[in-house]
Amino acid sequence: RDYVRSETALLRDEATQKLTEAGIHVYPGHGNFILMEMGNHESLALSIDVALREEGISLRRFASPAYDQCLRMTIGRHVETRTATDAIIRLYYEKREAGA
Repeated sequence: RDYVRSETALLRDEATQKLTEAGIHVYPGHGNFILMEMGNHESLALSIDVALREEGISLRRFASPAYDQCLRMTIGRHVETRTATDAIIRLYYEKREAGA
């Protein structure tokens, strides 16, 4: 149990650092998920979410307009979390440059 908590915290902190360095705002948290804001463009979060799903990566979007610009990623296994983090960053750059 302690191992799972410490590994989750390690992966969450690692992903948070990578996302933050890429320019994505990550809200502080201590749970098994990361809430990130894709900027002031609702369509950017939606566009990234659609592209991630096409790659087989599923994040959570919220129905509330207050979170239109946000995506929520659950911290899972090492490979899955790192793969999702890298894909989010890659798509964030691609979609932002394309004006999504």
